[in-house]
Amino acid sequence: VDAGANNGSGDLTLNGPLNVGSLGFYKRGGGSLVLKGTATSGNTALNLQGGSVICGSVNCIGANAAVPIAIAASLRLNGFNQNIASLNAAAGSTVSFGSTTTLTVNSATLAGALKMALTKGVTTDASRLVTANALTYAGSLSVTNLGANALAVGDTFTLFSAPSYAGGFTSLSLPSLPVGLIWDT
Repeated sequence: VDAGANNGSGDLTLNGPLNVGSLGFYKRGGGSLVLKGTATSGNTALNLQGGSVICGSVNCIGANAAVPIAIAASLRLNGFNQNIASLNAAAGSTVSFGSTTTLTVNSATLAGALKMALTKGVTTDASRLVTANALTYAGSLSVTNLGANALAVGDTFTLFSAPSYAGGFTSLSLPSLPVGLIWDT
């Protein structure tokens, strides 16, 4: 699908479930595609080759979908939890959580920009990338504090959960801390 010129509301909106089965789905061009339905588990791939795919519901992609993201393409979870088979984000791509959302995958390789969030209320919460296999990362990590409460000694945020990790982010952008505190990464 080539959805045209990109704008914040989505150039093409699919209000029902994404149901492409073993054929997979290819998003090309600079526009955006909003997925507002829960996808079927039969989807095997969502190939982001250009523009943005914006989730408008929980599990809008499909639990068995491989999701490769090409240079200059982006996946915006938009605050909706997702379960997918795999994520392979190329250098120059973007994966944005949008809030304290959880993305659960079997395997993940991150080489582009990863945008996550955290918040502190009565308890702490954060975006989470959970993988059943090794997590390989590079690229950049940017974390935004969505809460109004100041971060303090002892606050803990778990952004990643995997049995093993490989690589490292080339750059980190973390929320500012009160004087005298530093991030333990």
